[in-house]
Amino acid sequence: MPRIDVVIDIESHSCPCCGEQLHKIAETVKEAFDVIPIQYRIKRIVRPRYGCRGCRQGVVQAPAPAQAIDGGMVTEALLAHVAVMKYYRLPLYRQEQMFAAQGITLDRQTLASWMGRLAWWLKPPLALLHHAVMSYPRLFADETPLPVLDPGRGRTKVCQFWAIATDDRPWGGPAPPAVIYVFAEDRKAIRAKRLFGEYRGILQSMAMPPTRA
Repeated sequence: MPRIDVVIDIESHSCPCCGEQLHKIAETVKEAFDVIPIQYRIKRIVRPRYGCRGCRQGVVQAPAPAQAIDGGMVTEALLAHVAVMKYYRLPLYRQEQMFAAQGITLDRQTLASWMGRLAWWLKPPLALLHHAVMSYPRLFADETPLPVLDPGRGRTKVCQFWAIATDDRPWGGPAPPAVIYVFAEDRKAIRAKRLFGEYRGILQSMAMPPTRA
């Protein structure tokens, strides 16, 4: 991690005994774990426009950069921040409250719309990662209960989150470790069949010994 020095020096560099100039002989250093609080800001994209005084016809300007949300006013960095906080157990309604505490009005529906657009962008790399993981000869899989709001019934329902991982490093394998997470509406057998029906490697789970799919 980067280090930032805060020097606490004496007021006078003259010896209190004889008045001679002091010279540095050593220093005491104590390190403390610190944090810089989140600072929200406005990122201005400035594109100068140039004109020709000779022909008075030519006007040149750099093209606008692509945006994660067309016509939106949010950067990729803020989208990633909201998503990471959401999936680290900080729901959007709490983030809405945190923005409000900073004097920023951001409606929960706006945040949800951002997450939907971000999910659209992540579909191609997710598909690539899923294909890569399922091509490994050995996999570890487990499911975790996940309470999900069920607005029509006025309560939550229990869904499942599948974690499918691979890591051959303990055996000296050349492939990098990887993991994918797959959402399932329930624990029906058809969910597992859809996930592993075409897999032909070794599949291991918490509740069962290694088996060949």
